[in-house]
Amino acid sequence: MTQTHPAVTEDQLLAGWEKGEQAAWEQGDTSGFDDVYSDDLVYHLPPFPDVDKAGLRETAGVFHQAWPDFRFRLDEQFATDSTTVYRWRCDGHFSGESAMFTVPPTGNKTEASGTMIFHWTDGKVTEVWHFGDWLGWLIQAGVLPPIPR
Repeated sequence: MTQTHPAVTEDQLLAGWEKGEQAAWEQGDTSGFDDVYSDDLVYHLPPFPDVDKAGLRETAGVFHQAWPDFRFRLDEQFATDSTTVYRWRCDGHFSGESAMFTVPPTGNKTEASGTMIFHWTDGKVTEVWHFGDWLGWLIQAGVLPPIPR
């Protein structure tokens, strides 16, 4: 039997970005998570381990400490059935102390781009695939050494 899903609304599409991602990563504000994410959320952030909603709150918080001037810009978004897709760019300076990293802040500017795919069920996001150039980001930050040529 074919399973059908109600279409994601424009309000959900925007809330997924603004409350679920932008506020958390830019300001460390995860108060919108309960409006957007289900209690059984699975957040994939390869190559890092998957996290649940509580783990995402912690990850966003310690990330924001390391990049207090982080900016997250949306380049493109669309929804189809029960899925939303976001293409983004970001930048910031690794200028804050954070338990996320074992090296002190370098002050280096970092830039990256990526894509997120949200799967919605009953008006809440149940799964996120968050892809970005994490290797390039960490090399730019000075957390990892440059790749030899």
